[in-house]
Amino acid sequence: GHYGRGVSSNRIHDRPRSLHTEHLRADVMPAGRMTPATDSDSKKDGSNSSLEATPESVAGESSDEKLNAEVKCLTVVTPPGEIVEAMKNPSDGICILPKQGGIPQNSFISVEATTWVRDHVEGVHSDHDAIQLLQKLVEETYICHASGDVRHPFVNGFYIYYFPEKNAKENYEVDLEAYQHEWMEVELLPQDEHARSAGELESTEIDIGNRLQFRNVNVDIDVGGRSDRPEWGQAQYHTIFQPGEAFEIIVEWMVATGYIIADLVLGWARKANSQGLQLVPIPSDPFVLPESPKSDPLRGAIFVPLQIGVLDNPASQLLRGGGLEQFQEYVAHRFGFITLRDLQSTVEHRTYVHTTGGMFLMIPRTSSHSRKPSPPEEADKTLGYICCEADVMEHCLKHCEEPPAPYTNRKVGFLWSYNYMITKRWKNTATIDEQFMRGVMQDFRALCSNQEGRLVEAFEAWLCTWCAGTMQGNQAAELFPQIEQ
Repeated sequence: GHYGRGVSSNRIHDRPRSLHTEHLRADVMPAGRMTPATDSDSKKDGSNSSLEATPESVAGESSDEKLNAEVKCLTVVTPPGEIVEAMKNPSDGICILPKQGGIPQNSFISVEATTWVRDHVEGVHSDHDAIQLLQKLVEETYICHASGDVRHPFVNGFYIYYFPEKNAKENYEVDLEAYQHEWMEVELLPQDEHARSAGELESTEIDIGNRLQFRNVNVDIDVGGRSDRPEWGQAQYHTIFQPGEAFEIIVEWMVATGYIIADLVLGWARKANSQGLQLVPIPSDPFVLPESPKSDPLRGAIFVPLQIGVLDNPASQLLRGGGLEQFQEYVAHRFGFITLRDLQSTVEHRTYVHTTGGMFLMIPRTSSHSRKPSPPEEADKTLGYICCEADVMEHCLKHCEEPPAPYTNRKVGFLWSYNYMITKRWKNTATIDEQFMRGVMQDFRALCSNQEGRLVEAFEAWLCTWCAGTMQGNQAAELFPQIEQ
């Protein structure tokens, strides 16, 4: 059995357990971006508006100040033992997980440890600094992965670690693989406070692309014990969560009852909503491209042409090579689409899912993206942009309702597909309906066809953003004097 794929998006792990983790909820923006700078500003002020003008705050002010003074004594050169003791402090330390089977006592979640170190250790200015300090604690055996593997490095995210007992005997029967089959572990990449340059964003993109993979974990299908037979299943999930991108879970089973699995996943969706997340089912192949053996003419992707022929210079220079792909991605983001990394696809097309989960978008990639143009291609003065493979586009162009203008490369555009798996039962948990999806599609077509000059306006907005992110202002002014700096 194969339930399909679920996509979750928009926000990081949102379970604040104490005041020092409260900004995990407050600093997560609707688009999934973190803004720790806001939190750092509030820490400088040293105030808490929710506690102002209350008797409790006035009475406990001196003790709080004393505690804060003690905590502020922690620095990056403080002995590791003292930092660990402060982390264990029941009043202002990190939150210890309740005692439960499968994990040791005094366990905690790694992302909360990272946040605590940033808040309480002077000299730690970023997630990278906090992770380095915590890795040092791992190497000196002050903290350890919940599997008992002392060689396991510190990973920021939903990873469980614990404080080993001082006189505890070493466990030589560590089975990390068995632990990973029982516990879902997701890494959260360090989030920088300030806007990053294009080079740093590209480095993060490469890092995710090289490290992201699926990991298997066992799933208790029949949590409520309703079935009269043993039921067994597993899930595959992304090992990395990046704010602003989709997070994918695939549920599979060997022996299970259909309605029990449906209720289980719907229960996950309701819990996700309570934490500011959205979980929706998606097809195993959202686009079903014509070359696929599963191709279905009734749900073939719709081609939406991008009328780039109406754009004036410097479009002809910028939209060659990777420039067109960046502009198309900018258009996709304007309409609320976020990256969906399809690890099962053998072709590296850029795919996106709408934040509602109801629509998919693809920017097809081909080998022409990386090959250098030949002399005849360089001599061609027409807009020779990145094109889709002929065998893909010949079929997809049949779904194009309006033929593109004769001066426009008709193979430049997007592939659009709807999520047919959001049924009436799921619409209670998903903020979407068919009328909304059709409206987004019509609006998307209007921009791509330059109705009311919207495509030209979008290109100029992207050009300003691109120039600001890739070159210095003076360089941009020399190359493109028509842009106001």
